[in-house]
Amino acid sequence: MQLSEKDFLNYIRCPLYYQIESKGHSLKRDTYNSLIHDVANEYINRVGAIPLLGDFNHEKYIKKKWDNVCLMNQHIITPKQTIQGWGCLYRLVELLTNPNITVLDTEMTYKIESNSCKHSLQGYLDPIIKQGDFYQTLIISFSDKLPESYVMDMNLKHTIDSYALNELIPGVQHVTTYYNLKTGQEKDTLRFSSHHKRLLSILDTV
Repeated sequence: MQLSEKDFLNYIRCPLYYQIESKGHSLKRDTYNSLIHDVANEYINRVGAIPLLGDFNHEKYIKKKWDNVCLMNQHIITPKQTIQGWGCLYRLVELLTNPNITVLDTEMTYKIESNSCKHSLQGYLDPIIKQGDFYQTLIISFSDKLPESYVMDMNLKHTIDSYALNELIPGVQHVTTYYNLKTGQEKDTLRFSSHHKRLLSILDTV
């Protein structure tokens, strides 16, 4: 049986949530945090999807996107958040325009087979940046602080990406890094073979 990543994670998160979403009823609500994430992800996808021309203006591109979102959502985003949000997005531009960083194709797909081959899981990897031979899954945050380490360590999506990337690039040096664009903090979470085995076990039992 083929499972989409979204359905799998929704079911693990809460079977009732999965049932509601599977019937086409979205529980997502627009907030400042969700809207600024949408703009940031669109920018990351633009940078990673195709080679950029030398005259591509990163700052102008993302500033225009953010201004439009703020204009269309004045009932959600306050003037203070508009200014704060732009400061965070500018830090993202600084990160991704670092000459030592390469943003990989943001359309990288994966397929994971369960141990029994009863189920297969398919989806897209989260954005990955490459520095030399080192790969980082990029998780951006606009909150007041980063999640606790145990929350990051329990995140099943990070385990999925780690396993899938190891399948695509055996022996890859990889870490998932949270970048807080509001505070400038960074925090890593690692995955090992024990995490991968647990993932396959969960996939078998769904």
